Amino acid sequence: MAEPNLERARAVYHSIRNCWVAKGSALEAHERLSVVTVAAGVREFAFLTHIDSDIQSTVSQLLESEGLGARYCSSFFDLDIELEGISIASAEAYRRVQRERLPLNGLGVWAQRTALSSCPDLLSLGIALSYPRCCEMMDLRTKQRDHELLLAAIVEEEGDDPAIVEQALRDRREYDKASHEHCREWNDRFLQTHARFPFVLHTACDDCLRNDQSPTAILNRQYENLTLTVSEELHLMVRWGAQALVYRPDHC
Repeated sequence: MAEPNLERARAVYHSIRNCWVAKGSALEAHERLSVVTVAAGVREFAFLTHIDSDIQSTVSQLLESEGLGARYCSSFFDLDIELEGISIASAEAYRRVQRERLPLNGLGVWAQRTALSSCPDLLSLGIALSYPRCCEMMDLRTKQRDHELLLAAIVEEEGDDPAIVEQALRDRREYDKASHEHCREWNDRFLQTHARFPFVLHTACDDCLRNDQSPTAILNRQYENLTLTVSEELHLMVRWGAQALVYRPDHC
């Protein structure tokens, strides 16, 4: 972890202090922390996906006035969906429609105005956000499993026809997936992460949750030290937000 630029981190925190960057979400403090890590130079990129569209321009201007880069960003669906017994054509139709329907939108924040680049798609988003590789792969496997189960459910009910798969998605029809265990497991990890490692900005994998010297545990200590140095107020807000998320388990 690079030596943090505490002066700029404090300046950026105070510049957005009166703006809601995740209005209505218990992740408000964590989204502020994500910006602080970029301002401090310990990460190159943050992605505010809970920010209201009507405040994005104001926040962008504030961040840019402090030397950061900020602009509207879309992270598109690019997961590999391949299922035995389902045609490549149907899988490609599924990917194409989901790319149109499911971009993850928000405000991208870069450490330097000159570092503005295209927003990473889903497969590379975890790397861009400096998540531990083990946790990033767990998250991608969970997302991929969820989409594979949905495609399988569509084909089972409607047939293996790319045109029908496409229309079913565009019509937003609902289907019963064969399993929801992957979702329950991810949600358990989400809650455990905020209970054990309240200052990290990702959901930890099982190995990280079991180890006090794991990549997630190390990041938690680093981010907590940074937060406390930048603002005791933010430190308290992050701890409160993590507890609120633990006692409101509605993220599956």
